Amino acid sequence: QGRNCLESRAQDTTGNMLAGMGMCKGTVNNPPVTQEWVFSDPLIRQQDKCLSITSFSTGSQITLEACNQKDSRQKWKMKGTFIQHFVSGLCLENQIGRVVTNPCQADVPGQQWELLQAT
Repeated sequence: QGRNCLESRAQDTTGNMLAGMGMCKGTVNNPPVTQEWVFSDPLIRQQDKCLSITSFSTGSQITLEACNQKDSRQKWKMKGTFIQHFVSGLCLENQIGRVVTNPCQADVPGQQWELLQAT
């Protein structure tokens, strides 16, 4: 999103690794590990961790947890420029550095995502 990239952050008090937004670093072909993601349908993976919601309701925090193809909290799909959670139907939204799920709305800039492909 502009000059900001989805990234993994430090752990919260419960030991979960949080997802957030940060200034994009490196290049498309050489991003820092914290900003490199692999969309392996339906998982969004960073090494052995995957993007996961903490609840199926609006405003859910996004964490990184051990990948599990069967975990419905980790299932996502690309829908145009939205990253939509498969089960809840909510979209990934950048809220000033925090990443949460909210109802999908085309006029919300924080829900417009661009995947940059490494070559």
